[in-house]
Amino acid sequence: MLSSAVIERSEKSVRAGFALTVVTFGITLVLGGASIAGFATDAGAELAALPLLAAALIRLAAVPATRLSQVRFPLVLLAALLLLPLLQLVPLPPGLWTNLPGRGFVAETFALIGEARPWWPLSLDPPATLRAFLSLLPAAAIFLALLTTGLRERRILTLLLAAFAVFTVFLGLAQLAQGEDSPLRLYTITNRDSSVGFFANRNHHAAFLCAVLPLVLAWTVHVAGKRRSDGQVLSVVYALAAILLLLGAAMTLSRAGILLATLALGSGALFLDFQSARGSRASAGRLMVVIGLIALVMIANYALSGLIMRFGTVGGDDFRFAIWSITREAAWSVFPVGGGFGTFQPLYRLFDRPEALTDAYVNRAHNDWLELVLEAGLPALILMAVFLVWLVLASVRVWTRRTTAETRLDTMLARAATIGIALFLAHSVVDYPLRTIAAQATFACLCALLVPPLCERESPARRRGRGTRNAAGSHRDRPEREGGSVRPGSGPSSPPSPPRDRRSLNWTE
Repeated sequence: MLSSAVIERSEKSVRAGFALTVVTFGITLVLGGASIAGFATDAGAELAALPLLAAALIRLAAVPATRLSQVRFPLVLLAALLLLPLLQLVPLPPGLWTNLPGRGFVAETFALIGEARPWWPLSLDPPATLRAFLSLLPAAAIFLALLTTGLRERRILTLLLAAFAVFTVFLGLAQLAQGEDSPLRLYTITNRDSSVGFFANRNHHAAFLCAVLPLVLAWTVHVAGKRRSDGQVLSVVYALAAILLLLGAAMTLSRAGILLATLALGSGALFLDFQSARGSRASAGRLMVVIGLIALVMIANYALSGLIMRFGTVGGDDFRFAIWSITREAAWSVFPVGGGFGTFQPLYRLFDRPEALTDAYVNRAHNDWLELVLEAGLPALILMAVFLVWLVLASVRVWTRRTTAETRLDTMLARAATIGIALFLAHSVVDYPLRTIAAQATFACLCALLVPPLCERESPARRRGRGTRNAAGSHRDRPEREGGSVRPGSGPSSPPSPPRDRRSLNWTE
């Protein structure tokens, strides 16, 4: 049996690891909002992730192999994602890379300048590919760290993530109040007529808020049916947070964002079946309706005119179809090997047509699925297909899981995570939210919620129940010696534990 000193050291280690996860996640959310890899703020988030990545790998190495095999699928998937850009940086002999699709202009360039063809990697822009690899480190660190984090810590992290999202809404309000030249806008190239929070692009801010909203709704439904006064207060607090997130998504003036916010709000109805009592279910359902109505009124007051203008320009200032056509042509020219991560811009410019030229600067394909095929070709298609298979299997497991009173909240949060992931993936069809380090970290957090923790500790309630049963059994079975004689059933008994006051439940339950 473990000594109390060993258990205490283990508890301290868990708390320290979780604190490091929270700090790293916070730094990533604040500094990782750039739309293009290579910003100085990105470097800060990547450097901050290194200690967490090392700590997470050390903790994973201590997990028994039998437990580690339970998460083999997502771990292999993550390893393949990290390995793919590194393989694109491996130098290849001239006789090999010159025969790959789309490399003819590189060979011609060396011939024009009169130099011999050197060994060259698969990537057409190795520095850009290296930056793309480094941008994956914060998300990888957070995902691996959450694998060895308990359920209670995961609950706390979802609350902290929701609190941060609400804070970004107030930051967006301040940005709008100060106008286009607000110093609160962190990036020079940004949407100056919209709320952007810590992001450079309003669409990415909207996607972040919409992905967090299902988590807030899950907490709202969880506490809405509680009869205690603190449960009623918390339900109001969470409902206000949901309303603010909806308002924040509208203030971005993102057309995709407002549609995703509507879907996210509708997902709240999927959590109502967790309330077994009819009255609790009705109470939670009424709260969902109130959230929607209040959010609608606030959006009408603060963002309706801007949204009308944005939706009125559909087709007038949107060149996505032309960009997608050129991107498909560029992707096919380097298929099946791809051009390398981070090579969209040089490849796109090679195939840009005069009739498709616009005043807008095309830095991305505005379809991340298509851009991944351009960058990594067939391996990207395989990786995306394998990820979707894992996501479907994990989602089916989460949505068909039988729950108890103790696991209800964790199951609700896992189901909310599947909705957030789906919203990110849907938005990636028309934009590139997952190209920002902050959104990648949020996406990794949501994916980790679908994976059972590897180092889950016993809950306090279960530990107390087990201790009471063990104590009762030992007192019944242990005889008492009295003057050399043994009298069964007369052993000393410990004082009973005081009954637990249901009004003093932990705030994470």
